[in-house]
Amino acid sequence: MSALLAWLLLPCGSALQRLVTSHGISSSDAAALVAAALESTGVVFEPVPLAGLCHERCAVFEGIPRRSELLDGIAASLDERGVAPLLSLGSDDAPWTTPERMRGRFDAAVRDHSDAFGLRVPVATRATGWTPDACRVVDNVALDGAWVDGDARYWDTSRVVSVDGLVDDALRAELLELCRADPVKGVDRRSWRRGALRDVIGGDDDVSGACWGLAETAIRRLCDETRVPEPIREVQSRIAAYLARRNDGAVVLSRISAAALDGVTPLTANAPVAADGDAYGWHIDGDPMLLPNGPWTDFHGRYPNRAPGKPRWVSAVIYLPHEWRDAWGAPTRFLDPPTREVLDVAAAPGRVVLLDQDITHSVQAPSAAAGDRPRYSLVLKLVLHPTAAGQVPSIAPEDGVRFFGSASRPDD
Repeated sequence: MSALLAWLLLPCGSALQRLVTSHGISSSDAAALVAAALESTGVVFEPVPLAGLCHERCAVFEGIPRRSELLDGIAASLDERGVAPLLSLGSDDAPWTTPERMRGRFDAAVRDHSDAFGLRVPVATRATGWTPDACRVVDNVALDGAWVDGDARYWDTSRVVSVDGLVDDALRAELLELCRADPVKGVDRRSWRRGALRDVIGGDDDVSGACWGLAETAIRRLCDETRVPEPIREVQSRIAAYLARRNDGAVVLSRISAAALDGVTPLTANAPVAADGDAYGWHIDGDPMLLPNGPWTDFHGRYPNRAPGKPRWVSAVIYLPHEWRDAWGAPTRFLDPPTREVLDVAAAPGRVVLLDQDITHSVQAPSAAAGDRPRYSLVLKLVLHPTAAGQVPSIAPEDGVRFFGSASRPDD
């Protein structure tokens, strides 16, 4: 009998209880888990590595219920010990009599955690007569190139892609009405508040705090997932269909979970006006590498955006004015940090800009020629979940890419 099977056949009343660990848990991680569990529960656990599990860095404790407060104590102790994020879970009372049963308990505990914190809930969609054939890619730009070290060193670039035809004029008008925004007159103060915009996950409000944003009640209406507004359901359906086409169906699109948003809403809207001047600073929307400890990092760890096999954080910016002339300005401006070169993506009615959330960018105020017209936009914070090991979900065609600034891969 193997040592693994011998431990799995230990009865629950034995002096040692089992701690099943996946392949990403090192011996030092396991030692820290044992010490944290002893500190929190008074029970000695024996680590049992098990191959073929569904999660890379996870440990499941025998005899601790799935949502026990004891797990919170173990997690806090691991944080104090400086252990890299991992998922520590309890199990149900089903017997741990074979490796196959243990894998079943392990898988069920991981699914329960994901469901409890909404880490992979597909966006609400509906049947639509629209198809991705209506799309035309206007900008397809790679920028901010860098080598990423890990198990395998790879060259990484962020991506900005602007798409016309994804939001047609009818849907654009519905979204504008949903935001209670007048396309010509100044900002409607009944629905919009100066300084209400907060869209930087874990970031500094100063970079967007000057901007007009939707009032709290309007934001709640936009974000309601129990009664999703039909224009939001439609635009989510179209984005999901576009991305499914880009990935041959091998992607799950979700809003960013509240467990990762740090108080930022998954949908927001802004309305820069000419009077704002130079009020806006550079910022990123979010970065899975920079998140504080929490349910998201416990499940996925901290990782560079676009890491193979990991969820990709993407924002979708939708320009809502029914008319927007070049002379009125207000592009979204992107920075290539290594070269300090800037890229402007022009606003156009109904244009959708998909961007990696870790790209440095800024809002630009309209020019004086725009008068009091706000440049309204709606922003969705999205996650593209891969469905295969090592996959990097795509947001743009790989042909016709413009390599900007530092994005050109070096020879070495």
